[in-house]
Amino acid sequence: MADKITIKDVAKEAGVSISIVSYVLNNTEGIKITDETRTRVLKAAEELNYTANRIAQGLRTRSSKCIGIVNCLHDYRDTASMISNGVSSVANDNGYRIMTGLWSNKSEFNYLSAWEDKSVDGLIFMIPTEDFGTVDEEAHINAMRETGVPFVIVNGKTDEPDVSYINYDVYGSAKKATEYLIDLGYREITFLAGAIKDHEEKERYRGYVDAAQAAGIDIDVCLLKDLNKKLDTLKAVVANKSEIAFELVTAAEKNGMKIPEDFAVIVSNTEKFVEYLSLTSVNLMMYEIGKKAANTLINKVKGINSCGRVIGECKLEVRGSTEILKF
Repeated sequence: MADKITIKDVAKEAGVSISIVSYVLNNTEGIKITDETRTRVLKAAEELNYTANRIAQGLRTRSSKCIGIVNCLHDYRDTASMISNGVSSVANDNGYRIMTGLWSNKSEFNYLSAWEDKSVDGLIFMIPTEDFGTVDEEAHINAMRETGVPFVIVNGKTDEPDVSYINYDVYGSAKKATEYLIDLGYREITFLAGAIKDHEEKERYRGYVDAAQAAGIDIDVCLLKDLNKKLDTLKAVVANKSEIAFELVTAAEKNGMKIPEDFAVIVSNTEKFVEYLSLTSVNLMMYEIGKKAANTLINKVKGINSCGRVIGECKLEVRGSTEILKF
């Protein structure tokens, strides 16, 4: 019976959440937990022999020297590939192999078996910016906590103090793009998006607004459905993402307009086709995100715990769609 006790059992016995049990048992800093609650959790763990089980489970007789990548980015193939390449680079330098493709909708938690049978030493869990309910991040975090596997979340939206997050800088990408146009001399800058309702769209919009307000220029937003009405008035555009910029370029060509002669364009992310369209863009540095995730995980495997949220850098890539404004 003792071998089957889980963190859920401890939480139920103590009358608290799984997160509280994790915080208490891991002595997580920065979390306010009353002495009464802490005592209740420790007593429940002791009575259920859970702490002893965790220690026993931790006595792994060998290291697999393998990192597992849990890829939930099925609709973001370029992003997943770049992050995975970054992970592979660090893994190779440290003598680790990579196991990928451990997740599927049909069996959401199947990747945990790779840890339980000692096929991997830790997991990097990659989540899309917008999952639209397809990935329950909190449930996966709780499942990984329960097994004791070292793990890192890439692009997570939860905020658990005992979890390591590596996020790309969506907010900073639009802020940097807007600041660049301002530095070129533009004072009429439009933010173009399909909508502003999802996390990524809101964060990019916030970056644009902060840069514009800091420079004392007016906020001007155009949704894609209104582009044709607005096209003739554009001076400079921050496109929310590459697909939006493609629609903008297509509309401009149909109307006999030239970029950057008629208006400047900068994109807040970088897909492969952006280069071919010669669009200035902001690279979210996914390869570097993968490297940061791998280094963090390897440290955790070695017992060097570094929890908290790390925001990656983004890099401006200047191409032909922007130019210094001629007064």
